[in-house]
Amino acid sequence: MYAFVSLERIGGWMCWDASDATAPVFQSYVNSYEEDTAPESGAILPAEYSPTENALLLGAFEESNTLAIFELVV
Repeated sequence: MYAFVSLERIGGWMCWDASDATAPVFQSYVNSYEEDTAPESGAILPAEYSPTENALLLGAFEESNTLAIFELVV
């Protein structure tokens, strides 16, 4: 199980492996700040519904009024 945390003020998304909820492990950080600023909310599109056959993180950005799509490859 993974947890995705949006960082509205500094921008970007953090990914944590939350398989053990008492000891989450940081996995990665992504920031598309040159185009997208202030992530407000996100949603996961499961792999079975994705055109790429990989899960997707859909991120809505308040300040830039953009939607970013990040492909989640494990």
